[in-house]
Amino acid sequence: MFEKQVSRKVYRYPSSRAAQFLNVALCLNASGTEQDWELELSNAERIDEFVTFYHEQELDFEIKQALASLIISSFEDADWHCETNAQLWTCFRGLAHSEPHVFGAVVRYWVWLGSRSTRLSRQLNELQVELYAYAIK
Repeated sequence: MFEKQVSRKVYRYPSSRAAQFLNVALCLNASGTEQDWELELSNAERIDEFVTFYHEQELDFEIKQALASLIISSFEDADWHCETNAQLWTCFRGLAHSEPHVFGAVVRYWVWLGSRSTRLSRQLNELQVELYAYAIK
């Protein structure tokens, strides 16, 4: 049953509603005209804050997916600048495992998109396999 639920979830780009909510809630420096919101507003220095916000807030599915994408994009920035924090990645993995119905489609999208970072590509591929394995248990 869960496998069907996960496989039917399709990642959509962050909606303007989700982006606007997160812009205000996280005090993001957004102009409102971002084409690739999660790419333009990613911030490697704020990953911990983004993950903490995800943990502490009651968010709907759409906002959770937008925030998950912002976090992954921020990890890509960190990897690009060789600033990856293994502890933060482990925390993020735990978050993804706690809500595979939210993260599964987002991770699949980022794997499909491909990362500029070889390390992040490998980590996302591993996470995708883990989330799939979790879903079919």
